Amino acid sequence: GLCAEFGIEQQEPTRMLSDSNGAVALAKRRRPTTKSRHVLLRHRWIQQMVTDNVAVADHVARKQMHADILTHSTVGEFFNRCRAYLRGLYFD
Repeated sequence: GLCAEFGIEQQEPTRMLSDSNGAVALAKRRRPTTKSRHVLLRHRWIQQMVTDNVAVADHVARKQMHADILTHSTVGEFFNRCRAYLRGLYFD
């Protein structure tokens, strides 16, 4: 698994979440399409991880994308919900 480099044994594939349907579809697709040919080979690493069953790509609704607090400007209730989730105090 992806955690092997840290000495952590995994029984199941790492679950990668994205609120982008296109990104999830691209990760699950085994062959490039005419629209995805611009993606460089080095970025096809995720596709290989999914093919090898080391990782799975799943779609998650935007309101459940708790990592957004680390990558986007978040405010209000969404910020509070993300922060609580990351602190282990709130679960959807």
